[in-house]
Amino acid sequence: MYGCSIIIMKESDRLAGVKPHYDKGGARHMSLQILLVEDEAIIAMSEAQTLQKHGYEVVTAYNGQNAVETANSDPEIALILMDIDLGKGIDGTEAAEKILETQDIPIVFLTSHAEKEYVDRVKKITGYGYVMKNSGELVLVESIEMAFRLHNTHMELKQQKKHLQTALVQQEEAEEELAEKTEELERFFNSSLDMLCIANSQGEFIRLNPEWENVLGYSVEELKGHSLIDFVHPDDKEATLHAISQLQQQQEILDFVNRYQCKDGTYRWIEWRSKPIRSKIYAAARDITERKTMENQLRESEEKFRTLMTQSIDMFILHDLDGNILDVNEQGFAHTGYTREELLSMSIPDLDPEYYAREDGGQFWNGIGFNQPYRFEARLKRKDQSIFTAEIVLAKVAIGGRTNIMTLSRDITERKKKDRQ
Repeated sequence: MYGCSIIIMKESDRLAGVKPHYDKGGARHMSLQILLVEDEAIIAMSEAQTLQKHGYEVVTAYNGQNAVETANSDPEIALILMDIDLGKGIDGTEAAEKILETQDIPIVFLTSHAEKEYVDRVKKITGYGYVMKNSGELVLVESIEMAFRLHNTHMELKQQKKHLQTALVQQEEAEEELAEKTEELERFFNSSLDMLCIANSQGEFIRLNPEWENVLGYSVEELKGHSLIDFVHPDDKEATLHAISQLQQQQEILDFVNRYQCKDGTYRWIEWRSKPIRSKIYAAARDITERKTMENQLRESEEKFRTLMTQSIDMFILHDLDGNILDVNEQGFAHTGYTREELLSMSIPDLDPEYYAREDGGQFWNGIGFNQPYRFEARLKRKDQSIFTAEIVLAKVAIGGRTNIMTLSRDITERKKKDRQ
């Protein structure tokens, strides 16, 4: 009765998908070890000789239990040639099931019985052939060779399945990560205090975040499909169209400012940062109306300040906290005899000989708060070294984010003489 097991390689190599048994043409190119399971010693000896003649190494087991122990202890077994009927103890099918619980190894069944009962017994087992005894040496050897080829194919498919499962796991992880990133970006998009939007290359809104509704009053749905230019102040449309043209040429636009109409008809100043990526425009906009209002107020204040300075009949001097002169009006030239360029290169001590004799080295303004004018008299020196008495009003002012001192000086020399008389 034919019954044998063939070991192609070590179990670790089999599980790794290594296929050293056959070349591309299907020919075996290394000696393989077969476990022959046969309860009749004479038949086992004959079968072993036949297999050895064809280049196989043979290990023999004479019962089912011995077959299980041998298969589990010898990692070099590459195939099992298993007799179904092994007499007392477990039969070939039971032994095969126990072996396959721990190993993935090809098993070829041999039997002298052709009854349906014997065929059904091996159907439920992962087998690689069912050979009738006395079918001839050629059939036996070809069945074994076919079993090796089938097992190699099985291992390849198993390895491919493993790779596929790994790839699917990686894909699922990547999809989960992408979903998390998408959700994170969605939260950022919807919670941003800036007005975020995506437009097509023609400048038509595709997507907007809720901040647009907060700033302009329009709902997101009302804005979708409209062009960036639809809500722009008429005086700003030409510049906006030029900016859109630059974006269409894949040029990034930074710090572009225009006025946008609100739903109630008013306009808000909007500052844009836009970046084109292929056929889409990604933009972040910010409402800077309050800033523009403050800038306009500051500019108006500076204009008024400049007007008062130039029209004043008194000498006006602006200097820093160290006394360095920063600005002076025309009356300053007339009162002191110095040119503008000369005065701008000088400091307050150059005009006030008694500067350092005053409290705090003359920098008494350190204790003066904003909007708290301080009045005093001082004897100032002209370019010709003559001295005149001046009434001075001094105040702290903030210009360009820096604290400076503004002084208005009036020549009261004649008045002082009259007072003495």
